Amino acid sequence: MPSRRSPVTACAVLLVPSAAGAAPAGWDATGHPLWHRMWTLLHAPAVSLSGATGPHGVPVGVQVIWPCGQDERVLAMAAWMHARLG
Repeated sequence: MPSRRSPVTACAVLLVPSAAGAAPAGWDATGHPLWHRMWTLLHAPAVSLSGATGPHGVPVGVQVIWPCGQDERVLAMAAWMHARLG
């Protein structure tokens, strides 16, 4: 019988965009919350990391997602990834 594991538990970590593109210029806005709502609704721990720099020198990020109740693990994975992203 096939496993009925969720997509999040079927992998080591789930990486998703933090936003639709690069961060907005300046300090007036943080971007649209659409990319964070699902994880908040599901109570899944998520950490956003800056992974690159966009065309205007502002950050482009990824979110590290882990299953519910695994907050310490997602923080540890995000710290590990952050150390390697520079």
